[in-house]
Amino acid sequence: MALCNIKINGKPLSVEEGTNLIEAAKLLNIEIPHFCYHRHLSVAANCRMCLVEVKNSPKLVPACQTKVSDGMEVFTDTERVKRAQAAIMEFLFINHPVDCPICDQAGECYLQEYYMKFDKTLSRYKEEKNKKRKAYLIGPRVIYDAERCILCTRCIRFMEEVIKRPVLGIKYRGDKGYITTFKDETFDDPYSVNTADICPVGALTSADFRFRVRVWELTETDSICWGCSKNCSVKVCHKNNIVYRFLPRTNENVNRFFICDEGRLSYKLIHTDRLNYALRRGNQIDSESAQSFISEIVASDSQNISLVVSPSVNNESLYLIGRLARDVLKNSNIYFVQAETWEEDGILKSRIRDYNYFGFVRVMKSLGLNIAELKTDLQLKKTVLLFGANMRDEYKNILRQKRVIVFDTHTDDFVRSAEIAVPVTSLYEDDGTVINSDGILQRYKRAVESESLAMVYYLRNLLSDLDDEYLFENEESVFDNFLSPLLGIRDMKFAGIPPEGIRL
Repeated sequence: MALCNIKINGKPLSVEEGTNLIEAAKLLNIEIPHFCYHRHLSVAANCRMCLVEVKNSPKLVPACQTKVSDGMEVFTDTERVKRAQAAIMEFLFINHPVDCPICDQAGECYLQEYYMKFDKTLSRYKEEKNKKRKAYLIGPRVIYDAERCILCTRCIRFMEEVIKRPVLGIKYRGDKGYITTFKDETFDDPYSVNTADICPVGALTSADFRFRVRVWELTETDSICWGCSKNCSVKVCHKNNIVYRFLPRTNENVNRFFICDEGRLSYKLIHTDRLNYALRRGNQIDSESAQSFISEIVASDSQNISLVVSPSVNNESLYLIGRLARDVLKNSNIYFVQAETWEEDGILKSRIRDYNYFGFVRVMKSLGLNIAELKTDLQLKKTVLLFGANMRDEYKNILRQKRVIVFDTHTDDFVRSAEIAVPVTSLYEDDGTVINSDGILQRYKRAVESESLAMVYYLRNLLSDLDDEYLFENEESVFDNFLSPLLGIRDMKFAGIPPEGIRL
């Protein structure tokens, strides 16, 4: 597409012809305020907050609906524009309850932000405000407050254009209008909470997160969702070492700007049923004793050890597991177990739930190892090193027949019955990389701290007799020295992996 030269507030810019004015202004770090516009949705142009002045145009024009053309001169900060912005804000506040102190959207509300940036005028409205239905469950995971709604239609367009299920609409007209489902049915869609994410005000909020913590108290860390092998990019929102929610992180390569509700709510598993200390047949032992026991078995009985992997382990640990099998145990076979699958929906959900299954396959095959699903105890030797116990019951029944040493994050009856169970950090307590169902490698970052040690730590000890053991110090060292060349991205360093990931 041809480039055109324009000016915004006197600053020159070369941009592709037809680019939306709001997006063009962002390239110059110029903010054009907007409520209804969303770059992944169709243009509605109904809020008029984005009005700007264009040279030779007799009227102000909505920036969301205006495409750039060569020679265009745009002004976003003239008195005329400022008066229009203040007027729109005053209009939107006429019936808004202004209940910011008790609004769960406080701290991430466009109305609050734009009032401080573009308005700051006192209300002239003296009449009684319209009363509408407040804070009711429009669906099991979403709460709707009609009094706060500015009818931007983002939620309607999201369900219709992105999810392809047009279940929302506006009932009545003017200041009597509000969002509802057709036939007033329950809004129980697998992607429903995304409407709360894109709501610019406090009209739609998450029932799960509501009133749990103020958003400005949270720290956000870039990570991935562990709900399935799609590896949707998320922000982990946490405070005082507790995770309170997942938010979708924009990644055009993976999940665009949204996530499914089930993956979103999987944050609860981080702090549920954790394995916090080493166990021997269900009884607590100290970590040093567990490590000594495992090292002794590997050293003295390596010919009678099988390796089984739940593919919910990062690539760095998988590489070391592969080296353990190939170079220490002299075993060319690796068995895998899987969690319950779910049905793909053609949107985001991948059938395979194990979040790094495709990383497991890629890494093990690159190391020249044979992988096979665990189907019978006859496949296994006397002792089993099990890395991750996130699996269906059929696998647990097979493994109960053997002496199992398990490295895992969570506990259940199976883990407590193991010969040795060693606690390791979860995905959100460590750094690492994974490969999703589309072949995209992503890096995730540590969000919260844990007293448990990373799986890499235990594997490094088991590989201590290898010449390059000193390069197994942490995930970054493993990636930079071994994984990047193994995966064909030799020049890419762990610290340099972009937020959107790399397509392998």
